[in-house]
Amino acid sequence: MLAGGRVFAQGAIVADLNGRESELHQDILAKLQHEDVLWHWVTMDEDVAESIIAASKLSDLVILSKRSNAANSKDMLLPIIDDVVVSAGCALLVVPDDVNRLQSIDNAVIGWNSTTESAPNIRRAVPFLKAASSVHIASVGVEEGTYPQTDANCYLSRHDIVSDIHELPGTARSAAMTLHDFAVSKQARVRTT
Repeated sequence: MLAGGRVFAQGAIVADLNGRESELHQDILAKLQHEDVLWHWVTMDEDVAESIIAASKLSDLVILSKRSNAANSKDMLLPIIDDVVVSAGCALLVVPDDVNRLQSIDNAVIGWNSTTESAPNIRRAVPFLKAASSVHIASVGVEEGTYPQTDANCYLSRHDIVSDIHELPGTARSAAMTLHDFAVSKQARVRTT
């Protein structure tokens, strides 16, 4: 009977999760049905970061919220951001908590590590970066005086995008948190309605 109770509890948990997913799906459908963008809904049961990375291969843009909705994680960045930033097959937009609708981009911050994986993402972000008032390319924990951002800066200049390069010190904190703090200091955000 104890095993049966466990099975019943698992069934109840699965039913609750399915109900929450259905509510989220309906909320997103209601929000996106009036937007001028084509999109589709995909449900995956695998690792979240790996699922987003897999779906990004034939996508133009991945949009993630900056923080989890979990009550105990208000001050923590969404834990999948690092993996998705490095491995996504398209541009990534991390949306601040208070944004309801994207109107335009003010200051943009690009986290740059000169890897083969990051190069396609900066190319894919060119249309968004052209719309930005200012662009900052930042690298975290690089050897002093190496300026790995120079190649990205030159690439953007060929598209008439002026960018500033920054070296951020490596610390015990994650690169994502260091970049987040830098983005806040540069007031990198989107204008919203």
